[in-house]
Amino acid sequence: MKKILLLLITSLAMLMADFTLEGDTLTPVSGTVTTVTDPTPPSTTTDPVSTSGVLPNSLNLIWDDLYGPNIGYTSQTNSGYPQFSGGVARDFPNMDVASVNAWYEIEEQGNGSSCSPSINQATNTVVEAGYLRAWVLYADGEWRQYENTIDHEGMNMPSAGDPFAGDNFRGCGTIYNPIRLANPLDTREGISANGFGLYKPEHYWVWHGWGHTIHQLVKPHKAVFVQLYLRLAVQNPNLPDDRHLANYVAHIGSDYKNSSYITLGDVGISRFKKITNDWQPFNLITGGITKAELEANPPPFVSAP
Repeated sequence: MKKILLLLITSLAMLMADFTLEGDTLTPVSGTVTTVTDPTPPSTTTDPVSTSGVLPNSLNLIWDDLYGPNIGYTSQTNSGYPQFSGGVARDFPNMDVASVNAWYEIEEQGNGSSCSPSINQATNTVVEAGYLRAWVLYADGEWRQYENTIDHEGMNMPSAGDPFAGDNFRGCGTIYNPIRLANPLDTREGISANGFGLYKPEHYWVWHGWGHTIHQLVKPHKAVFVQLYLRLAVQNPNLPDDRHLANYVAHIGSDYKNSSYITLGDVGISRFKKITNDWQPFNLITGGITKAELEANPPPFVSAP
């Protein structure tokens, strides 16, 4: 009995050695206290093959998507091209623009060097593209929407595998093999439960989608705004989810024709951003408008795919 009592006293003394008594409270003298917290609850499932949230859009993000640096780099862009470093701003109000359309490009990510190899390692991941929305700001201060659809001539946001054989795409040379020849008006991998297109970029191939063209653009005009939500999705739910191995980037823009209806190029290109599991907004606001003007008369952007 004495041995048992002695052991109890010794154990209690060892327990009390790390504490001091302050009033009626035992306080640790040294060391750290591990706090146990509840695990983060899982995201809400929004369709059978992908789980994610929706990131909010904002005026600051719209501005940064033109003037901020790239967040992730395409694998096949020569450093001499302006989009290699970020968004491309044009003096839109003073351009000879007779018609415009909206477009997007989804590409495999590179390592940040000129014409770099792809660093994507996912095989069971696709990119889901939401609605392509676009507006024109006229001199009267009104934003008029000309694009709010995933449908184009009866098809769900068509896209083309680009470059085609023989192209010297973005100055990186014809060092690829056209291993995939798809219908140029429909290169989807499928349709998601949301009714949106699913796309899977491949090295040296850019999945280039576009919307309607607005012709006979009323002049004068001050700006174009384009918005698209993108996210990663699981291609085959019966195979392992490897979105954590995916490295895809995207940017969006708008092309134009002049008063002679000759396509001349873009009115602006957004910066590249890495695509994530969350629905993320990609924005293009054209140059020629100040941030103060944008804040005073913002485009009617939304925070939804």
